[in-house]
Amino acid sequence: MTETLEIDGLSLRRRLAETTDDHRPWLLDVRQGWEVAAAPFACDRHIPMDKLAEAVDDLPAERDIVVVCAHGQRSLMVARWLRHNGWPRAYSLAGGTAAWETE
Repeated sequence: MTETLEIDGLSLRRRLAETTDDHRPWLLDVRQGWEVAAAPFACDRHIPMDKLAEAVDDLPAERDIVVVCAHGQRSLMVARWLRHNGWPRAYSLAGGTAAWETE
């Protein structure tokens, strides 16, 4: 991934298909529980954005982390926050799950 904060859905799909489990991006869903229930998204961990500070130590430091939300705004804020707090390989899924479904 480049040094940008965002990754588009097509690039993420390619990375997920082409990499082994140890190197594939780790997907973090920061939507609220009701959003996940209404529109499930296969991820490694669901931590609502407002609970992330409590669970941040559970995130892998050795992998790219792709943060997911509904439209990409919250995930971009979380990716910036993660980078500022010691996770330099944090990215946001551009356009969120809405864009993922249409790409």
